[in-house]
Amino acid sequence: MLRSLVLTLLLVTTTTVLQAGELNDKNWKIVNYWSKTCAPCRIEIPEFNQLSHALASFDVAVLGVNFDEDEREKTLQIAEYMGIEFPTLTIEEVETLNLTPPAVLPTTYILAPDNTVKAKLIGAQDQQSILSKLAELGVGKQGSGKPTVAKSSVIELGAGI
Repeated sequence: MLRSLVLTLLLVTTTTVLQAGELNDKNWKIVNYWSKTCAPCRIEIPEFNQLSHALASFDVAVLGVNFDEDEREKTLQIAEYMGIEFPTLTIEEVETLNLTPPAVLPTTYILAPDNTVKAKLIGAQDQQSILSKLAELGVGKQGSGKPTVAKSSVIELGAGI
């Protein structure tokens, strides 16, 4: 079943992406902290770009956060320069999610539809690591209509940078 989900997700290429201001919807959220000075962040951006398109039809949104907390206009310029295609949240939007800046970059959080943190992934991620974690959490199970949570605890994974 995981293989089917992975293949389906990788084949989806165009879809509507969640707008950054729509944080209280029923979508799962992958929130990736990035910085222009973080080399592993730059490496994983194409992975998150592809995931943002592929996962939208599964009620999963990919969102970015500029770790450097630059002013909005500068953040958007940096995001464009870095090739980030998924929405980048404002500082105020991050505060509504009750996320605290991570101690290490890159760091990615997976949030349930109620915005509770279900996983914290430390280090560079790729599509497979994100899809595996989503499957472990029960996101996108066939026949469920909406994603469900298989585990309620936050799981931290350390990945090599």
